[in-house]
Amino acid sequence: LCNGPGTCIPIVLATFLFRILFACEGRIVFVESFCRVQSLSLTGKLLYYFTDRFFVHWDELHKKYSLSEVSNTFQSSQLATKKCS
Repeated sequence: LCNGPGTCIPIVLATFLFRILFACEGRIVFVESFCRVQSLSLTGKLLYYFTDRFFVHWDELHKKYSLSEVSNTFQSSQLATKKCS
């Protein structure tokens, strides 16, 4: 699981290489930063095709990158205010 810093690139590429060589069965999941609304980060652009699952938080990005999945951070039930008794 990686979330954006460029320091995760060597780890992801090593995992990908080990999978090709049948040395491990690790899965690569990337979660783009919540603040990326219109474009992917550089790390996201580099890792887009190497990941097993690629999550974004906004529909705008999902429309541009069809292999991504939308992860809705805020659910309507979480936003509802509770009444005090």
